[in-house]
Amino acid sequence: MIKTPLPIIMKEGLIIDYNLRIRGISMNWSSLISTYNPPYNFVDEQIIGPYKMWHHTHTFIEKNKGTYIVDDIRYSLPFGFIGQMAHSLFVRRDLESIFIYRKKSINELIRG
Repeated sequence: MIKTPLPIIMKEGLIIDYNLRIRGISMNWSSLISTYNPPYNFVDEQIIGPYKMWHHTHTFIEKNKGTYIVDDIRYSLPFGFIGQMAHSLFVRRDLESIFIYRKKSINELIRG
């Protein structure tokens, strides 16, 4: 759930606050829009949240009279070896599922 009041006007320096439920655990997440370069890309970086580091570049490429979205996500988990185990056991799959869901949702929005 987005906690930042709507409408959100994207711009460099914007902070977006969320409350997320991850595997049944409620947590706060704040992202900084550190780069905003429409219509080409933007970057969000976690400033509060479950990751030790999260840097997500969203790139938009014109292709075949449409737009191709490329996500470059760099992240690390806290807690050393325990974080590595969590990544192997479920974090990687959870992230893959999130982006599969996003792709499906965007396709449904576009197709109406």
